[in-house]
Amino acid sequence: MVTSRLPWQDRWSKPTLEQLLEPLEQSQYRGFQALLDLLADMEGIESELVWYGDAWKWTLHYYLPAQSAEGRPRTVCYLVPKHEQSLVCVPMTQAMIDDLPMRRLTKFIKEGVRSAKCAIEIHWAHWNPSNNSEFNTLVDLLRRKFNFLTMETTSLAKTPRKS
Repeated sequence: MVTSRLPWQDRWSKPTLEQLLEPLEQSQYRGFQALLDLLADMEGIESELVWYGDAWKWTLHYYLPAQSAEGRPRTVCYLVPKHEQSLVCVPMTQAMIDDLPMRRLTKFIKEGVRSAKCAIEIHWAHWNPSNNSEFNTLVDLLRRKFNFLTMETTSLAKTPRKS
């Protein structure tokens, strides 16, 4: 018996963005499209479709190519378009979390930030949005993270280097 895989699950065939989004339910499709539109409008953000193994499978990685002080690209977020339960992961440093206006954020965002696992000084906050309201709060969080990263890049460029 031959079973067909969703494009998201097929490691050996890199899918198109439309193939990834097509199996999503209508509300998730619209929410993901809103996130993709926002990220496309942010100047300097690049993306790549990467296979991240059995857990995330094909994942959209959004990042600023400008190097961090550690020499790595600055990740904005990961979008995992699972048809059964999509995932949005926003890795954050403690400085980014401290910069968030926690009192003004929604419970949905606060819970994701507070429950984030920390590994190598990065808090791996993630959410499984299921409706427009949850996607809209993630849009706000991604704007805040983008602003934080671009301000940080600007301040790094202005800092004189030690000889």
